Amino acid sequence: MAALGQLAFLVLMVGGFYALAIRPQKARIRALQATQASLAPGQRVITTAGLHGTVVEVDDGDVLLEAAPGVVLRFARGAIAQTISEPTLGGAAAAPASSTLPPS
Repeated sequence: MAALGQLAFLVLMVGGFYALAIRPQKARIRALQATQASLAPGQRVITTAGLHGTVVEVDDGDVLLEAAPGVVLRFARGAIAQTISEPTLGGAAAAPASSTLPPS
């Protein structure tokens, strides 16, 4: 009877590990692959190295990114980590940060 309890505990541990670790990782990989497959010119992206750029051209395995005006870099499609949207004028990026220093 004790062996059956240990077996049930082991099965629950493996199931819990799958539910908490493996399944979410697979979902993140699928989402990243979908992002990389849907790249199109004009999209703003961030690479795995942290470079921000605009997609200029998409080849089979490569992506050409414009990092600055006139600077075009070639990256592997797998190096694209995420796409970003432009900040809106009403967002926090448009308003300057308020100072918490007392007046002098």
